Amino acid sequence: MTKKMHVSEVASARFAAAVTVSLKELVESRQVFSVSAVIANAKYEDGAKVGATTIYAKNSNGKAVHAKLLANVKAAAVASRVRRASTGLESSPTSGPSAESAVFKQLVEQEGRLQEAESACAGMRHQLANAQERWYVALACLNSLSKGAVLDVVRPLRELEAIFDDEKLVVRLKEEAQALAAMCGRLVRTT
Repeated sequence: MTKKMHVSEVASARFAAAVTVSLKELVESRQVFSVSAVIANAKYEDGAKVGATTIYAKNSNGKAVHAKLLANVKAAAVASRVRRASTGLESSPTSGPSAESAVFKQLVEQEGRLQEAESACAGMRHQLANAQERWYVALACLNSLSKGAVLDVVRPLRELEAIFDDEKLVVRLKEEAQALAAMCGRLVRTT
């Protein structure tokens, strides 16, 4: 008997499979690569590129959804640089092994800081999107209860609708707002 998977689990599995294939290709190429290179190279089965920040996504508890996958990609990226440093770098007459290792160490540290910054940015974008969605639901509820009579509610509501590029998201948020407005309306009638 097979277990039915939630849509988010299917999407997560598709993403992990695409990133894993990309990682394997880059490792086999024996080139130096970064986490962003793995993501840029990753494609779904249909050829569509994966989301650039999906690997940094967090669930409702604030925990990284793809933490294990990200750790594997980071480890492979560092290994690609170490492998390159130990096998492929030639010393110039003016620089010795210590100069190369110092530059390599700086490169690894900068890559780590860059990945942390990318992760922080992805987290902030995710938090902003969640806040915008909650704000939209609250405004749409208030707009429904006021029957569109308050322009200070209507204007930001339209601005948020312009920001959202996913029609299904807007429909879902409108449904949430209508349900909330109905609950508020029942509460007002009973008091």
